[in-house]
Amino acid sequence: MVKRFIAGAVCPRCAAMDKIRAWTNEQGKQVRDCVACGFNEALNDPPAPELPANRMEVRKQQDQAAKAAVKEQPIKFYKLPKRDPKPDS
Repeated sequence: MVKRFIAGAVCPRCAAMDKIRAWTNEQGKQVRDCVACGFNEALNDPPAPELPANRMEVRKQQDQAAKAAVKEQPIKFYKLPKRDPKPDS
């Protein structure tokens, strides 16, 4: 079993270019995977849902998902107690 990279191939999940490998498994099925995101697919299976081809759209979707995952926390400010001024020596 020899895994070979496919030149110019774009991953349908993460849209990374030149990260797709292809090979034939023990059952004789053609398999491909992405070394960047872990995507794995047997080519006899129905095609995976694809992300937009534009990498900027993919970045925007990832940024929106990251912003949605951030939880806001309130910041509390406390007043410091007043200090007595230092006596002049």
